[in-house]
Amino acid sequence: MKSLAKILFLVLIAIACSRTSEKAEHESEAADSVNQALYKEVMKVHDEIMPNMEKIYDLKKDLEDRIANTPNLSKAQTGQVQDVISNLDTANYSMVTWMQKFSPLADSIDRLKAREYLEAELQKVKKVRDDVNGSIAQAEAELSREYKPVSKNTKVTKVEVKETKPTAPVVKPAPVKEELVETKVIEPIVKEIPKKDSVVVKRVAVIDSSANKKSVVKPAEKLPDGKPFYFKLVNAETGKPVSGEVHIVEAKATQYLGFKGNQLVYIVPPKNIAGIYQASIEAPGYKPAKLVFDYKAPEALSSEIGEKKEVIFTFELVKAKRGDYIDFNDVRFFRNTTILEPQSQDELNSLADLMKEDQSKIRIHGHCNGDKPRTVTVMGTSTNIFALDATHNKKEMLTAKQFTELRAEVVKNYLVSQGIDADRISTKGEGGKMMIYPASSTLANRNDRVEIEVLKKM
Repeated sequence: MKSLAKILFLVLIAIACSRTSEKAEHESEAADSVNQALYKEVMKVHDEIMPNMEKIYDLKKDLEDRIANTPNLSKAQTGQVQDVISNLDTANYSMVTWMQKFSPLADSIDRLKAREYLEAELQKVKKVRDDVNGSIAQAEAELSREYKPVSKNTKVTKVEVKETKPTAPVVKPAPVKEELVETKVIEPIVKEIPKKDSVVVKRVAVIDSSANKKSVVKPAEKLPDGKPFYFKLVNAETGKPVSGEVHIVEAKATQYLGFKGNQLVYIVPPKNIAGIYQASIEAPGYKPAKLVFDYKAPEALSSEIGEKKEVIFTFELVKAKRGDYIDFNDVRFFRNTTILEPQSQDELNSLADLMKEDQSKIRIHGHCNGDKPRTVTVMGTSTNIFALDATHNKKEMLTAKQFTELRAEVVKNYLVSQGIDADRISTKGEGGKMMIYPASSTLANRNDRVEIEVLKKM
């Protein structure tokens, strides 16, 4: 359901805590379904708006071009076009602001408040949709309008020119041929430096004072496109670095940047009108963190500027507590299997280490792309959960719920193998009812995931 900008909605509606009876379970699931329906309705309106955000950008550019390329516009006509541009900016800002502030409450904390919040947000996002659609319709109408050239009847201020008596014609002297004198130009001898692909070569003389050696030429370093940034992720209690991933998103569907924290990166300018980016931080075992910043002036929110002029954003991450959800960055399954990809092991080990520090309890939620039954490759007699095994794996026809239950169990079994008591881990298969991207989108594979719900503080 989410596009590049839709990563702004990484906080999902939480699932209710464990039930103590069949009646309680039934009532809780009914309440969950109401909130889930509200959440889906909010996301539906959001998804209607997102394709128009790029349209706003294009319309604004067309209107600005009209002002620049139509010199015969009157002052009133120019003001009218500028008003339309202003309305586009206002609509864009409303959407960016709503996305920044939208943060659903967890049902496990307070289901009623979560519902009230979603009901209020549904009205807000509908208002944003109306504003966006209205500004686009106004801009399209303005661009379809044909402006006539300035009328000939328009009063033109005449400039009085005094008559002057004719003077004798000026006779230009005939050009004089200049005598060419051959001169010799002595140029310094410079050895040609071989060119390197995509590298700007500068001649830099480095003189060794201890011995009169020849100048040494060093190629200048080619920097990547964009501005340098450094996203520092640290534990809020200890100040130690935390392993996590940074997602940079903007209001343009299917586009985002993803990279590890605590490293120098270069980011190109966003395409949205406001020039706004949102950074979303995901670190296993820690609460998600967000930061919205202006690409043109990020220094206003930075903690410091680095040696390479990089803007440094520091995120002091807090450990997850009861009711929080933990999203993984690298815990992924091979397509249509219950077998984990090898890179999943590091993050699962990090989670196991955190659980060894206290007596936290968790619930593992399994998810998949789509809610239809499918043929799935399962472990079979294989004992390696991080590799496909054509000899020992087997195929089964499973419902989406059964499929995701097995995925959650695989993760649980690995944590148990790392020394975590099985009683501290419960599992639940969600099927495909909690997808974060459309099933047919280019990012649909990220619907195949597991999430950790913290039942007791870590």
